[in-house]
Amino acid sequence: MEFNRTVIVLRLVDNTEGEDLLRENSLERCVSPSLLGYETREGRAKFTVYKILVVRGPRDSWVIFRRYREFCQLRQKLRADHPDLRLSLPPKRWLKDNYNKEFLEERQKGLQIFLHSLMTYKEIINSEAVKHFLRWVDRPHLFTLEESRVFCKTLEETYQRLQRELFEKQTELDTLRKILEEKEMHIDILLNRVK
Repeated sequence: MEFNRTVIVLRLVDNTEGEDLLRENSLERCVSPSLLGYETREGRAKFTVYKILVVRGPRDSWVIFRRYREFCQLRQKLRADHPDLRLSLPPKRWLKDNYNKEFLEERQKGLQIFLHSLMTYKEIINSEAVKHFLRWVDRPHLFTLEESRVFCKTLEETYQRLQRELFEKQTELDTLRKILEEKEMHIDILLNRVK
């Protein structure tokens, strides 16, 4: 069986009466889920959860928490139903520290690629496995206190990261301006010598 890859586009509908013109249980309306970040938790055992923001519409979104193991289980279920499906996950780490920041950030990037790739397969978007994974059917209607805390913390972390990146880019821009000024002065000197 061959899969057709499609890009999911959020369809805007003029719907003044508030009717849902699209199918209620269809994931085709879903804007691709976004990984907000990760948290390492300690209970009986230490583990990492990845925070995923699922957006269904302008006022319909929720945060879910999934472990790496749950991503693996989703891929296994999808492969069982669709053997030709080619979705890859970041590799499991066997011998080194699973809680290393660089490792977790790389894994997060790989999981985001997995989610985006998953949403391009129209044939599997509406599978029960995907609906269950994204809590499409039993989704919470309001953010819980924990989800709100996580969302705010993630926004704060994103803001701080963007501030750092902006500062780095500004420093780089200042350096490039100085280099440009030096090159322009050098060109002016050479032009004056030629005259």
